[in-house]
Amino acid sequence: MHRVAIALALIPALAVAQPAAETVPQPALVVADARIGIGVEDQELVGAGTAFRSSVEKIFCWTKVTGGARQKIAHVWYRDGRKVAEVRLPLQHETTRTWSYRKVGPELAGAWKVEVIGPEGGVLRTLEFTLSE
Repeated sequence: MHRVAIALALIPALAVAQPAAETVPQPALVVADARIGIGVEDQELVGAGTAFRSSVEKIFCWTKVTGGARQKIAHVWYRDGRKVAEVRLPLQHETTRTWSYRKVGPELAGAWKVEVIGPEGGVLRTLEFTLSE
């Protein structure tokens, strides 16, 4: 009888002594590469640069992200300091190449930048370029 009483007395102590289940931390989201160019072929940027003529018709912001599976980033486009677009981009895999683009023309000449925004709202990378007529 004493053995049963001792065993029952130890059960709550054993339950407390068990280590808590560990949570697996999400890998840090990192912008491994980001560039501006005139196209994307086979998930790679084409015509990278920092100065473009409006005759290219489209400008792409291409981003390679690691550690971001099942999260979202955004490309926020600015022209001459004014926000002109925000594009949300889902990250499907641990390493993802994703992009957004803007149609351009002579009327959109100026100083441009694209901010790559992380899931928590912080700026991960800023890319600047100029567009001329």
